[in-house]
Amino acid sequence: MDYLIKGLVENCISVVVCRSTLLAEVARHKHDLSPLSACVLGRALTLTALMGGLLKEGQSVSLQVISDGPARGVFAQSDWLGRVRGYIKETKLETWITPEGKFDVPRAVDRGFLYVVKDLGLKEPYVGTVMLKSGGLASDLAYYFLQSEQIPSAVGCGVFLNGEGVVKAAGGYIVQSTPGTSDETLSLVEQNLGQLLSPSSLILQGMSPEDIFALIAGTLPYQINQENSLRYYCQCSRSRALKALTLLGPSQLRELLIKEKSARVRCHFCNAEYVFDEADIEEALAQTVKDS
Repeated sequence: MDYLIKGLVENCISVVVCRSTLLAEVARHKHDLSPLSACVLGRALTLTALMGGLLKEGQSVSLQVISDGPARGVFAQSDWLGRVRGYIKETKLETWITPEGKFDVPRAVDRGFLYVVKDLGLKEPYVGTVMLKSGGLASDLAYYFLQSEQIPSAVGCGVFLNGEGVVKAAGGYIVQSTPGTSDETLSLVEQNLGQLLSPSSLILQGMSPEDIFALIAGTLPYQINQENSLRYYCQCSRSRALKALTLLGPSQLRELLIKEKSARVRCHFCNAEYVFDEADIEEALAQTVKDS
């Protein structure tokens, strides 16, 4: 089961840790991703799930990367209930490996921008933007927290796939200090983080989010006060797809009726396809005429 936990180290450092193995694997399967594409999207989903752990009831958060690299772009969304979904524009990236033997996510993403959109239940969503610093996504999110929210943060995530391209381990963490944290406490936590293996390596060894939390805290006292399950969840439906069809407008719908007499709408997030016949298109056309 995928889940995240949230707590405090010495009552002053916020820590969120998650296991997202199934989340990343479901996304890989739904989108039929190549190994590197699965790794990029898996990282984005993991980071967005972690940010979801920082939300309050009724809130949601989206992470979007628009880049010049081969991946072109990736989008992920989560809410306070741990419902996560996403997609990557290039589903069949080549397999590039770093000298350390890891998937070369920075090469796939390359230069571009990271956008974070938070729906906090206000009139307008909060939107923060930073340039990508590494393309690895975790350090880019840490840079966003520092630049856009003025919160010093350590962010880590990882996705491990086996030789058949199946996700066998995925997870991550966000560690954030609060004002008033002593230099000694910060130094100890930084040392602990510096000794950590990647989250996916730890999870592959059988460690739980609680185990990873304990490694981050080290000898410092800590408490875990929140646990949320995580799952891949798409909000699409046939009725929503039909509503999207009405966005074509009366003239294009009439042309569709004459030339095709049917339409297909595919969801970006889960790859579900909805097929509409002539009667459905006429219904959509009637709705657009009524609304105009």
